[in-house]
Amino acid sequence: MSTYCNIRIIRGENMILLFHQHNGYPEYIGKYLLDKYYKSIKNFNISFLGLVNELIKAVDGVNFEIATRINFGCEYFYEINLDIGTLKCFKTNIEIWEKINEIKKVELKEIDLIERLKNK
Repeated sequence: MSTYCNIRIIRGENMILLFHQHNGYPEYIGKYLLDKYYKSIKNFNISFLGLVNELIKAVDGVNFEIATRINFGCEYFYEINLDIGTLKCFKTNIEIWEKINEIKKVELKEIDLIERLKNK
């Protein structure tokens, strides 16, 4: 079973949503984002287009796709805000109506990535 995730990247009026189909949990994608991009995000040393371009080019074999909506079954949601230099991770809880893909409720519980991965 795959662990899906979405990543929303924000810079001013620009916003893009990305999707990753495998290993979306914090110990993989969260760690990847922290290790590879967190310092640049925190220190405002990466551009919106530069970050998006790297993520969709499958740098390091990690493959992201551009998404048009939060994908059905995503267990984790990441938000990178380049305006304020933050990387956040949320665990999702999605209740589905009878018709597939109609999301009734999305609850997000923020996860402290640095704390969670500190001892890994």
